[in-house]
Amino acid sequence: MTRGLLIIGAVFSDYRVCWSEFGETEAQRHQHERAAKISDLRRRFGWDVLVSEAEIADMVDTDPKDQPHIAAAHAAGASVIVTENIKDFGVVDLDRLSMSAVTPELFLSVRLEEQGYVGVLETLAEGRTRDPRTPAGIHGREVAPRLPALAEKFESTFDIQMDPPANGAMAENFRGFRCVLCEQVLMTSDRPLCDPCGSADSGATASS
Repeated sequence: MTRGLLIIGAVFSDYRVCWSEFGETEAQRHQHERAAKISDLRRRFGWDVLVSEAEIADMVDTDPKDQPHIAAAHAAGASVIVTENIKDFGVVDLDRLSMSAVTPELFLSVRLEEQGYVGVLETLAEGRTRDPRTPAGIHGREVAPRLPALAEKFESTFDIQMDPPANGAMAENFRGFRCVLCEQVLMTSDRPLCDPCGSADSGATASS
């Protein structure tokens, strides 16, 4: 669900999704055995997302298993790494590379506008043979439990009761040195948006 929102959301927003072959292999290792492999989906739908592997010497505080991710992202020119493992990406390394790490929930809440969000859900609903099969149903029953902040942002878009969050709020949803919205360098790293973007979207916050 989350990966689908991110990939389809790029069509309706102004960001590009990319990952390395190493990242794809790691993601597939954690997939349910009956789930369609990400590599198969990438080939079937022609996703132009793979970037070259890379190495960066002398990383200081990023978890060794996540160093290939940050290295590939930097080599691809990415400003933002979208991940649920914020704590594994070191502040020193993010500062050195002028990057940010942000959760999918916060990233999508900042980057998607209402029209784009509805477009994403309509795309997900097309051709579905299982419930929920409508944008409203996906919003209330699938997005709300997994990404409650995103669902809350568009609560007034659909007149439907939303399922409660499946888990509590994450302790940290952002760390880094790039604005999540415009991707410019941040003057301070205590919140995910620069001053101009923060003024335009006061609902985006971060815990540190």
